[in-house]
Amino acid sequence: YSDKVLTNNEGISGWVITQMKPILISDITFDNRFNRVLEGDIKNLKSVLSVPVVTENKKHGVINLYRLDGDENFTLDDLKTLSIFAMQIATSLENNELYLQMKEKIFQLSIVNEVSNSINAILDIKKLLCKIVGMVTDIFASASATISVINKEKNILYKVKSGISDATTEIININVDQNNFGWVVSKKDILFVQDILKENQYKNKINKRHFTDNFMCLPILIQGDAQGILFVSDKAIGKFTQSDFELFSIVV
Repeated sequence: YSDKVLTNNEGISGWVITQMKPILISDITFDNRFNRVLEGDIKNLKSVLSVPVVTENKKHGVINLYRLDGDENFTLDDLKTLSIFAMQIATSLENNELYLQMKEKIFQLSIVNEVSNSINAILDIKKLLCKIVGMVTDIFASASATISVINKEKNILYKVKSGISDATTEIININVDQNNFGWVVSKKDILFVQDILKENQYKNKINKRHFTDNFMCLPILIQGDAQGILFVSDKAIGKFTQSDFELFSIVV
């Protein structure tokens, strides 16, 4: 075992993963092609067998086998056997990734179904919105979630924020040129910011008293019109991920 990190152009492993080809070296003492970053740590190294672990769409890794002085050199039959073994490993890894992706999709659908059931079960709009922001906060493990209901003049009629038992009512004019909410409403698109400090358009608009460094914001569209805004900010651990974003885009 070695914890060294090799780039794609280092050593036999780097060559194999870059070229996507197996290699058989009967006697490495007569082979000067490679930078022996890892192989040089193996004393009395004589013969090397290396095959890529790849599928059609992805490079998963490399399998290396070594033999020392005094051992028999690797043969073409050894290369064929190891190549078959590497194919089986690659297929297993890909199947596992597909399984995890499917598991994630099932989880997303169950969340959407739960939100849908809540919408159908609650008739009072403010109670419904309170329920939704509470669920969204739990789903994304966020510090805050807010739903703002707007009218055709793009004024916020009232907001519902997670942790508040009833809706707070206030009217605020949305500036579509300067406000994140305004951009979401005018573009009818999702805004996903993983690190606000790396986004130049927000650097001069940071409110130090109410600072949030990562957030997701989407318009609630009804018959093509933006009639609300869902805003989720500050994941409890880490930052919102691409998986969070994909779920966020279908949850409401």
